[in-house]
Amino acid sequence: MDSRTISRRETLGTLGATGMLALAGCVGEDDDGDDGSTDTNGTTDDDAFDGLRIGVLGALTGDNGPEFGLMGITGFLSGLAYKADDDPLTHPALEYTDNGLTAASTIEPPEAIHGEVMEYTVNDVDMELHFRDSADDPDTADEQAVDLVGNENVDVLFGLSNSDSLLRVITNVIPVDDTPLFVGQATTSDATADAQRCDRRVFRATETSAMSARAGSAYIVDNPDIERVALYGADYSFGRSVIEHYRTALEDAGIEIVTADEDIDEIVSQGFADWEEKLQTEVVDADADAIVYGFTAQTGVPFFRDYASLVPGLAEPLQVIGDLPPRISTNELGESFEVLIEQQLGEGDIDPVILETILNTFGFGPLTARYMWNQYDNPINDAFVEMHTEAYNVVPDLFTSSAFTSASAIVQALEESGEVSSDAILEETYGMTVEATPKGEGEYVFQEANNQATSPITVTDLTGNIHGEEGTEAYWPPIIRAGTEDELAEGGDWMRVEKEETALQADEVTCDLDAEF
Repeated sequence: MDSRTISRRETLGTLGATGMLALAGCVGEDDDGDDGSTDTNGTTDDDAFDGLRIGVLGALTGDNGPEFGLMGITGFLSGLAYKADDDPLTHPALEYTDNGLTAASTIEPPEAIHGEVMEYTVNDVDMELHFRDSADDPDTADEQAVDLVGNENVDVLFGLSNSDSLLRVITNVIPVDDTPLFVGQATTSDATADAQRCDRRVFRATETSAMSARAGSAYIVDNPDIERVALYGADYSFGRSVIEHYRTALEDAGIEIVTADEDIDEIVSQGFADWEEKLQTEVVDADADAIVYGFTAQTGVPFFRDYASLVPGLAEPLQVIGDLPPRISTNELGESFEVLIEQQLGEGDIDPVILETILNTFGFGPLTARYMWNQYDNPINDAFVEMHTEAYNVVPDLFTSSAFTSASAIVQALEESGEVSSDAILEETYGMTVEATPKGEGEYVFQEANNQATSPITVTDLTGNIHGEEGTEAYWPPIIRAGTEDELAEGGDWMRVEKEETALQADEVTCDLDAEF
């Protein structure tokens, strides 16, 4: 490590967590009266380790844990393994079993992976990976990030699956020192668009809500049958960001927003479940052509179920447009469709043609797909899918591609600089075209205006796979899955929005990153 990095570590070790929060203006006692101070000597010995320490913040508990946390962790480990031409690290808490659960699904930390340190070597660079459960909670994420930087002396942070957690860490932790943060799954656009949030030290390969909205809006504008749209988002930074960016793009294109009335709540509480009446009065009775949603699983599952129940009474189905859900939501969605289909056709195998016809009557999709394992045909993705499935007994999920890319970018930065330090990663990743990514070689590019990586997004039709098939799809039963490019090209409704068109451009953000940082 260079002298600047050692100096930073010594300073943070002296400050401890309380000192860091004081600098950030956020000192306060815990509920039990503890002031939150920690051992100022830290828990690691810099002189005994000259490699790279990575703090991994993965939500293993909370509303979206462990699904989102595991996506980030397993994708990141696969990215390191690809660069090392080796097998990824495994752990019982990361491996899915035949019933679709993992140790982290049922065992609370620290019995799972929380608090553990794993060692790995990539191209002669020794690494320590310090794992923490961020619990999908801003307070916990803040505390764990402070501990990793101030006491474990990590050189780089990766993770954060919750948008509010990301904004908290950017505000409280990142400004205090020079530790780079590679964002895991948090997708609110504010972190890389708003001058109050974006930071020279924060890099994000994760496809943002703005990118998905630009891709989804491009489909809506290109579809002459969609003239009136209803917008709904959950009440947190991600949901609000989805509504904001869809509204801007659609209104600019002359699409009518039927939920724009001030008496209609486009922003609903997280976990809102009373959808049947809302959809009937605000969408169906308003003669909307499509619904755009900005939810994760907590709100999306009741929404999907209520809408599916409403469809049989409609003269024509609405189009439901939003992000393709991750495994946790698609399983719930698949189960809901199974019940409805069995009510109509009875139990047993269903002819694929009949199944697809039934699915079309529900109007789901096309949906924006940040990443699906079967939509990118290139050697990197082939290797990624194979190693991920062998290591964790499940195909890569929604956010695993961007997590893979973050790990790939860190290793590429070390290779290009010839130095193992936080400074090297900061300097080399700025403006980087990441060579090895699941979407193809060079398909993620960190923009100099805001450190947000551009990448292509597919707006994809859905094909039926409710009961599962042999091969990779069998790890996701029951599921409504996105088809491959070949399947979609045979008559499906889809489009790919290339990386140059997805991310917000320099004149659309208020960030002011100093290239000479």
